[in-house]
Formats: sequence, C-alpha cells, structure tokens
Amino acid sequence: MPRKRLWPRQNDEFVDLETLKILTSDAIRRAEGLADVGSGGAEAAYLDVSLLEDRVARLTSPSTAVGALARQGAVGSAVLAGATERAEELVISYSAEEGASEELRDELTATLTRLVEVRRADRADAIRERFPCASARYGAEEIVRLAEAIVCQAEPLPIG
Repeated sequence: MPRKRLWPRQNDEFVDLETLKILTSDAIRRAEGLADVGSGGAEAAYLDVSLLEDRVARLTSPSTAVGALARQGAVGSAVLAGATERAEELVISYSAEEGASEELRDELTATLTRLVEVRRADRADAIRERFPCASARYGAEEIVRLAEAIVCQAEPLPIG
C-alpha cells in the first residue's frame, strides 16, 4: 500500500507521519545518548529533535495526544538545545493555534519555565566545578546570567 505523502524534503520526496515519528524517536535517543556522555554535539542533536517534533506538531492537531506531546517535545528540546528564543516563539505559536486547550497552553509555558531553570542550574553547576575561584568570587548564577545576556546580544550578528 503506498504511503500518503505529507511533507516535502529537499529532493521533492515526502515523509509520512509514521516515518516522521520514527525519525523523531531516533533523534531523541541520539540526543539523550550524547547528553549522557557529555558530548558537545548534544545541543545540536536536541535542535534536530525540536525541528522534527515541530514537523509532527504541524501535521497533527493540538487537541490530540500526539499533537500535544509533539508540541511539548518541540518546546522542551529547543530549550535543551540552548535555543530558548525558539522555544518561546514555539510556545506563542502553539498557544495561538485553533484547538489548543488552556491546559496545553499552561503545560507549554510550564515546560518552558521549568527547563530554562533546570538548564541554568546545570550550567551554574558546571561553572562551579570548572571555575571554582570565579564562581566563588562572582557567583555561578550571575556568570550564567551574564553569559546568556552576551549570547542574546550577539545572536543577530553574523559572527563565525
């Protein structure tokens, strides 16, 4: 039986929803595995997850379980990728969708808030471990806050 074509790829082929779910599951396993071993590629892998989850979200209704989970996954993995601005934009976009319940909106906002706090705490712990003198003098949380501010200011610049 031929698969229903839903999503164009660069070579004009299409990926159906079931294939997209498989790709997303594989990307999640890869991102989690890279994060477990402390790989620098974990953030990029989580961004892949966010992009795939967003594709699933766009093909499903926010009122379905698959649609709601895909939206939460896209937001959460964007935060884990260090793309907080993307996560915020996704929350706004998904919250404005027709069929998005108040419960889903609250869950998306809570996911964003919780994971941003967890990410900051993890970064502060890493700074305390790697730079104990600077951490003791300036405070690890303040160093994280300052680093985030610098990154946000530099994002529109074509650096690199």
